[in-house]
Amino acid sequence: MAGSGAFQRTAPFSINDSGIVTGQYTDANNGNYGFSRNLDGTFVTFAAPDAGASGTRPSTNNLGGAVTGWWVDPDGLNCGFVWYP
Repeated sequence: MAGSGAFQRTAPFSINDSGIVTGQYTDANNGNYGFSRNLDGTFVTFAAPDAGASGTRPSTNNLGGAVTGWWVDPDGLNCGFVWYP
């Protein structure tokens, strides 16, 4: 997932009552993406549609694993998303 460079990181933001963690990671090109870590340790990665350079910024997840978050469009407007696993 995330690399080892100075700006590459993994940041968990939420854990639901089922133990599924969601958060954001930065790749080697400094792009931000969302992830969901399942109970068995597997990761699922995702990107908000049209997220562009701002990347995907997950905020929270619910019992069913759906993730909500935001991204910034090319005009600088905050846009929300819901991602379903």
